[in-house]
Amino acid sequence: MIPVKNRRFFRAMGYCLLGVTVAAIPLYLAGYRINETDSLPPGIWRIVGSQGVAQRGDIVNFCPPNTDALAVARARGYLHDGPCIGGLEPLFKPVVAVAGDRVEVTDAGIRVNGSLVANSAPIAVDGRGDPMPHIERGLYRVEPGQAWMVSSYTAYSFDSRYFGPVDLSAVAGKAIPVWIMEPSP
Repeated sequence: MIPVKNRRFFRAMGYCLLGVTVAAIPLYLAGYRINETDSLPPGIWRIVGSQGVAQRGDIVNFCPPNTDALAVARARGYLHDGPCIGGLEPLFKPVVAVAGDRVEVTDAGIRVNGSLVANSAPIAVDGRGDPMPHIERGLYRVEPGQAWMVSSYTAYSFDSRYFGPVDLSAVAGKAIPVWIMEPSP
């Protein structure tokens, strides 16, 4: 039997957890999201704008495509569980290429219309030494209704360099930083 003192503690903790959850729901419904990954500065972001719309240079929140590369990423713990198809969390990434752009995937990185995206060289193996999933090296034309999402913020982002283009229908909206933590110099 749990002593009365401990039961009160657990009951109080339960009420605190319930309070935090109830307080978070309106923020979530208002479009606020937390980025915990290193692909962009961690912090609080707000999703605004129209679903399914993305322009080059936007940072967007989207459900990743349900590909073999994403299944590997989920199994290895690169990405968290979430409500997207394939059981993954939505991602935050910058849009680097839109319909009509030419994307070249090379060992040196992603080139968009001939310009190399910083920190975009695909990594061959992960931190455990397992081979990274990847799309074929080569030249791609971005089709209408698609975009490529690649983070130049860090070389270790899991993005289109590994899983290819994203359907714009998967884009929830543009992500605007509300409060972010920049790394110390």
